[in-house]
Amino acid sequence: MSRDELIALVGEQATQIAAQAVQITAQARQIADLDEANEDLAGRLARLEHLLSRNSRNSSSPPSKDDEPGKPPLARRTRRGAEPKRKPGKQSGAPGFHLAWTDDPTSAPTGSRTDPASAARTWPTQPSWAWSTATSSTTSRR
Repeated sequence: MSRDELIALVGEQATQIAAQAVQITAQARQIADLDEANEDLAGRLARLEHLLSRNSRNSSSPPSKDDEPGKPPLARRTRRGAEPKRKPGKQSGAPGFHLAWTDDPTSAPTGSRTDPASAARTWPTQPSWAWSTATSSTTSRR
């Protein structure tokens, strides 16, 4: 290589080095911005993980605040026989569940599931509201 060719080669290398220096400076700025954003995101992630790890069982928050998205709801406990729980009292569909309307509200029912005569003995002959009005009219109020 001649001296002129070497000088031209050094000139090309100098321009490439200057361009690379500009590129390195821009990349360093970009890395610093990305590093700052990464630190911010890491802080947000740590905060969210902390909030998701807390629920009513391991903190003082009420159970109504346990609405974590993506978490399946707790399974309800079932009774031993795995039967649906019935309401207390007379069950619908059982004999005697419904008492039909009558035209005379003072009359007593005429029967029972077991013994019609016992049902007639248990009902009073006079309705309770008639008895209470008769006794209250005889007492005087001052």
